[in-house]
Parts: sequence; C-alpha cells; structure tokens
Amino acid sequence: MVTRARGLFVLLALGLCLGIAPAFAQAPTPPPAPQVEKPPPSLGPQFVWIAGHWAWQGGRWVWVPGRWVQAEGAWIPGRYQQTPQGWTYVEGRWKK
Repeated sequence: MVTRARGLFVLLALGLCLGIAPAFAQAPTPPPAPQVEKPPPSLGPQFVWIAGHWAWQGGRWVWVPGRWVQAEGAWIPGRYQQTPQGWTYVEGRWKK
C-alpha cells in the first residue's frame, strides 16, 4: 500500500513538473465523439474560444461546454489519454 501511494505521489509530482494537470477520473470507455458547438460571438480580440469536452462524472460522460476566455498566450487544447486504469482527460493549458 505504501509503495502504491509513493508511486502515485511520484506520478503527480512528475505531472506537475511537466505542466500537465493531473486528472483523477478514470473512465472505463473512451469518450463519445465531440459535440458540434457554434461559439457565440467573440467578446473581443483578446479572447480565445476554448472548445468543450467530455468529462467523466458520476459514472458517465458529461459534456462540458466551450467558453470564451481572455488569452494568456497560445492555447494548447486538452486531450484524452488511455491509461491501464481507463480513459482520462488531460486539461488544456496556456503556452506563454
């Protein structure tokens, strides 16, 4: 048990060092196809559209809608990653 906890700690620390947001929800199935979103009008030239994505919540996939956010650099979209425990979503991030 201690070894497993230590391994989890090392993985989380490595993820934080690499700038990867840890994702704890593990889905047993891959996410559905993305929903088609028609973004509302832009809030201004300093805003970037962040597309929606599927999140694993309460034992099912739930759509998280896209949104306009104020740019903090170049947006690197989130992605789904398959692990031995299942599927997880790695949050997008800003590249400055």
